[in-house]
Amino acid sequence: MKAIGNVILSIIIVLLPACSPVEKADENDPAAPPPLPSEAKFDIEWSSKSIIPAARGWLHPAACILNNKIYVIGGTPDDVSSTNKVTVYDPASDTWTEKQPINVARWGHSSNVVDGKIYVMGGCPLVGPALSSIEVYYPGENKWEIIADVMPEGRMGFGSCVVNGKIYIMGGCTEEPTGNTALAKMNVYDPVTNTWTSLAPMPEARTYLGASAVGNKIYAVGGTKEAPWDGLNSIFEYDILTDTWRTKKDLITGRWAISTCSSDSMIFCIGGLTRPMDPGQKTVEVYFPLKDSIVKATSMLNGRGSLSSCVFQKKIYSFGGTASAYPWINMSNKTEAGSFK
Repeated sequence: MKAIGNVILSIIIVLLPACSPVEKADENDPAAPPPLPSEAKFDIEWSSKSIIPAARGWLHPAACILNNKIYVIGGTPDDVSSTNKVTVYDPASDTWTEKQPINVARWGHSSNVVDGKIYVMGGCPLVGPALSSIEVYYPGENKWEIIADVMPEGRMGFGSCVVNGKIYIMGGCTEEPTGNTALAKMNVYDPVTNTWTSLAPMPEARTYLGASAVGNKIYAVGGTKEAPWDGLNSIFEYDILTDTWRTKKDLITGRWAISTCSSDSMIFCIGGLTRPMDPGQKTVEVYFPLKDSIVKATSMLNGRGSLSSCVFQKKIYSFGGTASAYPWINMSNKTEAGSFK
């Protein structure tokens, strides 16, 4: 999204008149109505952790858990380059180490773990067409192997997650600058056979979305689709068993470059951007798929878009990100851990 300056400068921002403050209901009054879902609160205790050795933006969804360590892969260290660094965080010791870098520097890619190996897909070196290659990491050998041009097409900014040993990807775009090329496509990759299958497309095209799975269902969260790059608040549910989509409860705050991660029957919707020139969000919301409900959670300490996140042992870990999408500067080295019950 770094080449959107001319589009952004043409946007006219309409300021809405301020609303009068609303008197808060007395929680001790038995006649007081129960809080609306958007007013309920999910408590998360956030704390700062050891910073990433080098600041990294445009990481979503590029962090994954392997052997009790969190791998943070690729991204952008500044506004003129991407990186091939693979940096590994140990939650037990709050320390970082470097591993063998990926072969091709990239951002806007995905990282997923299947059968003890990491699969890095797509992304973009900096500008131009998105990559269609996959790189596979073998931890025992600390080695990356390229599977060239195996994706159906070059793709970046897509959502991805693993269900039953297969990698599902949805949405995204085919190049940077994005233009109005957001995709609705849904595909699944089988690492065992090295094959792709096309599935039912999402109800609406979008890029820079989050994606997480609960059981046999996948949830596509937020994203954006066209200039002026407003954050979308819709959540779509994909049923793997029936190859169908349904529209679910909306996010409270629409965001793109949003990060999602799941734990049990909850999906955490973390950070992101509302518009390119707006600051990165501290916002955290929790979606409960079984109830189709969403509530606010305790905000992060630092607002960031394009961050990456994982849940490990009842803690959410969030890594890197950007202060805004335009200007494309101020990459973050922040790591935060959020404890929840």
